[in-house]
This record gives sequence, C-alpha cells and structure tokens, in this order.
Amino acid sequence: MRGLTPGILITLLIVGVCAEPARAQGTETDARIVAMGGRAGASRNIASGLVSSAMPDIVIPVPLGLIDVFRGGLDKFIPGRDTFDPVQSIEVSSTPLHYTFGRQENTARQAFINDLVGGQLNPDLTTYSGFVIPETLQVEGLIDRRFGGIVKFAKGADRFHGVFLGVGPYLSFDTQLDVDPRLVDMLGNGTPYTNAQLALLNHSQVQLAMAITVGYRGRVSMGPSSSGERDGLYLAVNYNVLRGFRYFEPDSSMRFDTDAAGRLTAAPEATPVSIAAIQGRSGQGRSIDLGVQIVRGAVEAGFGVNGVGNRIDWTDFTLTTYSLPSLVSAFDYTATEGVAPFTDLRVTLPVVKTANVAVSHAGWSAMASAADGFNGRSVHGGVERQLGRLWVRGGARYTRGAWDPTWGVGIGGRITLDVGFYGNRNNLEGRRATTMAVSLRIGQGPMP
Repeated sequence: MRGLTPGILITLLIVGVCAEPARAQGTETDARIVAMGGRAGASRNIASGLVSSAMPDIVIPVPLGLIDVFRGGLDKFIPGRDTFDPVQSIEVSSTPLHYTFGRQENTARQAFINDLVGGQLNPDLTTYSGFVIPETLQVEGLIDRRFGGIVKFAKGADRFHGVFLGVGPYLSFDTQLDVDPRLVDMLGNGTPYTNAQLALLNHSQVQLAMAITVGYRGRVSMGPSSSGERDGLYLAVNYNVLRGFRYFEPDSSMRFDTDAAGRLTAAPEATPVSIAAIQGRSGQGRSIDLGVQIVRGAVEAGFGVNGVGNRIDWTDFTLTTYSLPSLVSAFDYTATEGVAPFTDLRVTLPVVKTANVAVSHAGWSAMASAADGFNGRSVHGGVERQLGRLWVRGGARYTRGAWDPTWGVGIGGRITLDVGFYGNRNNLEGRRATTMAVSLRIGQGPMP
C-alpha cells in the first residue's frame, strides 16, 4: 500500500487506545472557561460563537504545553527513532496548549511498541512489565474546525444578516481494541502464562478530509422588550462540502504464543502479525450544522446540531496485507497486494447534539453545557465569583463515564491573568492527571 508502512499501521493501532481528539478541553484557549468546566463536545453550538464575538474580551493563550512537546527532544514523535513513543506523542498532542503535571515516560511501553514494530520482541514478555493496556476500548472522534469570516448585510444596532465563508480540516477516526486479559496481565504485572495463545485485535477507520463551508449568520432583534446590548436571537447554518484525500481501514491481528516456560514461541502454521490495510484515495461528501442562541439580559441559552446528513463517499480502493513470520527474529514484513472487498464505501459519523446555558451578573457567572455524540454523552459546568481583583472559579466535567474536577483563579482588572486546572484521563492507563491552562484576558466582558 503506497504511503503506509507496517510501523505506521501498528503505531495507529496503539495510538488509537489513548487518542481523544474529540475532547475540546485540550485545545480550549481560554483558561477561564477551562476552570469552569469547559465546553461540552468538540462540536459546539455554532451560533454561540456569534454571541462571544460581541464581547469586548481578547483572550491570548499562553502555550505552556510546548514544554512537554520539546522536553526530551522531538524524536518521540518520529517513527523509527529509538526514543519514538506514539502513546506519549498522542498524550502530548491532545493537550498542545496546556501543561500536564507528573507526565512521565514509560520505558516499558516504549520498548514494547518499538520492538513490536521492528519484529524483535524479547521472548520473555514479562520484561515489558509496567506497560498498562486496556482489555477493550472503543474511541471515536472528529477534528472539525472552520477558519473564515462573515460578510454582513442588512446591519442594524440590534440585528444583522450575513454569509459565512470558511475552510478547515475534517479528520475523523474510530478504533476498537480487544486484548486477551492474560496478555494485559503479563504486560501490566509481569505475570507469565504458559502454553497460551494470546490475541490482540484492532479495527480502525480514519478519514483525512477538508471542509469548504458556506453558511448563514444572523441576529434577530428581541424588540422593545430587549434589556441589554447583546439581546437577540442568534441563528447559524453551515453547509459543508467535504473533500476526502485518504481513507484508511487497517484490520490488525496479533498472536502471541507461549511455550511451557511462558516464553514466546513460533506456533506451527501461525502468522503472528497480520495487517489487512485498505486505503481509499478519493472521497466526496457533505454535512450540515445548525445552531440557535437566545440572549436576554443576564441569561443566554442555545442548542445546536452538527453533522446532519454527514457522509463521505469513498472510491479508488487498494488492499495490502502485511504479515510478519516471527515476533522475535527481526524479519521484514511481507507485503501482499490484493483486491479490496469493495469498490466504493459511504462513511457516516455520529450527529452531535449540544445544549448550553449561561448566566452573568456583576461579580459572578455560571455556565453549563451538554453534548451527545462522539464517545457518548458529556456534561460540563462551573461557576465563578469575584472577590476584589480576584476571581475564584470551580466546576466539573463528565466525559466517557467519568467525572473530573476543574478549578482556577483570575487576577487583575482590565488585564487579567487567568489560570485554570482540570483533571483528565488522556493517557493509556486511564489514570487521572492534572493539567494547567494559562491565558491573558484584555477587557472584562460578560460570561460567554
């Protein structure tokens, strides 16, 4: 398969178990929002951005996450290097703007992945003890951001209509992992299993595409009953033309056979590693996003639906099967060209539904949001209180079946230093880590 190697495919397999690009918290630029629970879902209500744009605040993120990016050099991101660690690479890139405390390299994990890619595992798998991997996991996500602007017409003090033009990435993935519990125990705790056949299976779908967007943006007056400069009914619609560049569907099967001493052995007529890699080279599709936001005085609320009717139709498929005859002898992978099981394929993604509400008064604010789509349901919320020149904030977020706290402070007046902390589980082990976001705020507008 042109453009792919077995090492890259195995890297995608391992990376999938900890990658969570659908989480918006890791790329949230405003530490104030982070401290108050963040926003639910990576696909937010597109109409809520119209209200935020009316605020006088300018937020400048402080990218402390670059400390983790450059710490120890960049070789951890490069396949083939001795210090390459795809799991750590994804953990770092999932929070590119923020700093995570206590992040450590896992030498056992790093050694196992690199030795597996090279087909030269230590026959004694207990030497990789400390590499924690889940038994089962399914993770899905979408990076779907728009860069563009609004051409307004029919403008008034409390109303406008406009056309939105934008472009941005549309990158999706879905991966499902199943690992034999005995293999999990052997790698995690160093427990040997004798005369065993241990399997690791993974199926993934990855789409690399871009979206060209034409949309409508508008604000409708609330009439004489308006009580604030921001009052109004905000409406937004996006029609996204999707252009697909690559579709990847690697189906991976790995088999670890042990002998009477618990060491890796070659089973007769067994293929330890087989990766059936399908690639599509051309895709066309569309999707629609809708959003409504109502602002009246100190209260605002809204809902959105993103990805309505989404689809990409892929064509021009190829199939290459990579196989490895031994896990320990450093053999090269054998590539066998085949015929893809289909000539065209339509891929659809979950429709993301969001709802949000916020209240702002002099000296305090509260906000909450919920989403249902990728990785199930999520809820975010928090409050803040002003104490002189100090803002105290706290909240929580619920994602993928777990609650994590958020908290932080803001110091200043017209120029405010905001610091936010949140618990996250963006790591293979599923343990809670604490991450810090920092930003500068110029102006002091109402809560978004």
